[in-house]
Parts: sequence; C-alpha cells; structure tokens
Amino acid sequence: MKAIILAGGRGTRLWPVSTETRPKQFLDINGKGELLLQTLQRCSKFGAKEQCFVVTREDYALQASTILNAFDSSCAKNVIIEPFARNTAPALLLAAKFLQFHVQANLDDVVMVFPSDHLIQENEKLISSIALGERLAQKGYIITFGIIPNRPETGYGYIKANYRESINTETDWLAQGLSVAEFKEKPDLITACQYLDEGGYFWNAGIFALTLRTLLTELQKHLPIITPYLDMNYETFISRFDELPDISIDYAIMEKTDRSVVIPLDVFWSDVGSWDSVYEILPKDSNGNGIQGQVLVTDTTNSLLINQTGYPMAALGLQDVIAIQTDRGMLIVNRGDSQAIKHIIPQSSNSADSKVLA
Repeated sequence: MKAIILAGGRGTRLWPVSTETRPKQFLDINGKGELLLQTLQRCSKFGAKEQCFVVTREDYALQASTILNAFDSSCAKNVIIEPFARNTAPALLLAAKFLQFHVQANLDDVVMVFPSDHLIQENEKLISSIALGERLAQKGYIITFGIIPNRPETGYGYIKANYRESINTETDWLAQGLSVAEFKEKPDLITACQYLDEGGYFWNAGIFALTLRTLLTELQKHLPIITPYLDMNYETFISRFDELPDISIDYAIMEKTDRSVVIPLDVFWSDVGSWDSVYEILPKDSNGNGIQGQVLVTDTTNSLLINQTGYPMAALGLQDVIAIQTDRGMLIVNRGDSQAIKHIIPQSSNSADSKVLA
C-alpha cells in the first residue's frame, strides 16, 4: 500500500508561528517533530517507508525533501511538485500520474491519502481501521475515515452515514463499512449539537483509501473536464497542469460518487487548525495553562502562552487568553476566537517583514 501525503497548504490560522514561507506542516507543534515527519512515521506503519510520497508546492520542495531525508534517506526524492496550486483533486491526479510513470505503480494498487498537518493517536483501533480500509478499497470502494465526534464542533465538515446500513454483510469486516449518505459543510453550533444528538455523523478528517484505478475512473465520471488529461504522459501533464480546475476531492468525487464508504475512527484526532486546538493538545500546568518558551506567569488560568523569542514574556491576571510571541509578530486573542485570525491577517503579513496588527 502506498501513501500520498498532501503538503501544499499555506495556512494562516497559526500566525505568527505558521507563515507563508514555513506553514504548519513544517512546524513542530507538540515537541515530537514536524507534523509532516509525524505523518510519515505514521504512514510507515502501514507499508514500506519508500512507498510514502509527498505532494507539495515548488517553494516547499526543499523543506519537504529535508524532512523525507530525515525520515529515511531512500525517500528523499519522493517529492511530487505541483507546478500550480489547484486544490486536492488535481493534486491527487498528479500523484497518480507520478506513481504510474515514475514508480511503475499498478492501477490496482491501494493508496492511502493523508493530510500532512494533522495529529492522530496511533493505536490498535487505527491500525485495524486502516487494514479494513485497504481491503474495502480493493473491492472498488472509496474509503473515507470519519472521526467519532466528542463535542459539537463547528470548525469541521461532517460525514453523514447510513448508520444502520453496512455496505455488505458477507463477512464481519465488510459489515463495519457504512455507506455515506451525505457530506455536510461546517455547521453552526445548533446544527452541530443536532448532529451529536442524532448520531451517525462523523468529522471529515480528509483521510481516504482507494485504488489508482478507482481514482481515475471516478474523476473521469464525475469531473469529465479532465478526461483529455488522463492519457497524457507525465511531462505533458505537468506542462498543462495550470489548465486544470481548482477543485477539492470532496467536490470533485466524494459528494457525487456511489462508491463512498465511511469507516469510523475512534481515536484522538486534531487538524491543529487553530490556536484553540493547539491549546487542547498541549500539556497544562496546575492552573490549566499551556506554556511553551520563556514565560513568567502570575494569577493566570486556562490560557495558551507561547514565546519563541529570546526575550521573556510575562502574563499577569489573565484568563482564557491566547498570547503568541515570535520575532515575526505577536497575537493576543481570547480563547474560542482564534479561528477569526484568518479574517484579519492579510497574505502580506505572512512575510518576514510583517507588522503587528491591532
């Protein structure tokens, strides 16, 4: 089984630590190595290290290669470069072409698709679910792995399953796959609460399993505009990559196909998509503070305090606050409001000469 890791994002929600030149996938958030490295290590447990491939942008290729080399020197060249940003559906088609022309992959090979910047608890449940996904993918299904929600989260998309309808009952393991009824956009709080009360809804983690044949067949069926590109050789395809539509794999295939199956994942998972989610995953002191770096704390509770400079940070009398200090800028926001940063930090503030915004 091969792993395709998508690592082209330029996320701004962890500004000022995550920047356009060094986004989240190349950061060590939890003290266990860069998120991309942790993803590679996770993928290696489901197959050979040399079967891990990273899709990223040209300006991130060196960072990705460095991490791949640290992971395993035999993988340093397993970087697939997107010539233009065209979202996840074209990125996966690019990866499929690369595997066909440069690795001589078989169309019936199963590929696992992982985001590069998530945290997942590794345990026996995860391993057995991935194994189940591989078997189902070999049957022609497109597997999406849904996280069992433990709170009414408004920051994630949801997968609605036909909760009492397994895709097959011929064996016990087939019965664990649930047919997908619908993909749901990020809900408001009331709707998210309804999802939890009703049951049968899972967080969409963006993790998939399918064969290369299924990927190409379903792209041609549901996104016919790309049909002329399917038979191109790799070099021609790269030269015309900018012509492809900017569309996610969810919109291109998953919301249209009749082959989608969701396998519930009962594991800790975080997309580390905001400073609030970083607060949730970090260890806390006796007052509920998550602290990294040189921080002096007095009468402060339930706050996230990160200092990446050579100067001290002092926090006095704070409650439920996020304060991030770097050489590139400073962020101060109430806990619970950190998702809004994407609306106030312009693209230009991701650069090294960014200014502090009030």
